[in-house]
Amino acid sequence: MKEKEQTIPASELLSPDELAARLKCSVRALQYLRTKGVGPSYVRLSGRKIRYRTEAVEAWLESLSLNGAGVMISSGEGGDDATP
Repeated sequence: MKEKEQTIPASELLSPDELAARLKCSVRALQYLRTKGVGPSYVRLSGRKIRYRTEAVEAWLESLSLNGAGVMISSGEGGDDATP
């Protein structure tokens, strides 16, 4: 029996131009974040074709969330990052 291939709807993948527009930043800024390994995770489809999954972008933005006191909000995965 042949397994079904799982496909990703194109609407769930954003190009660097699309993501930059949504975040109101430059494509160059996204490239910088990629090279430093601190931006949202991405998919390299081929050569220079980069795409971002919307779920990965949302998770990355959530990881950057701060509470009202400017303290990182812990994701609940150990550590005392959220302790003032």
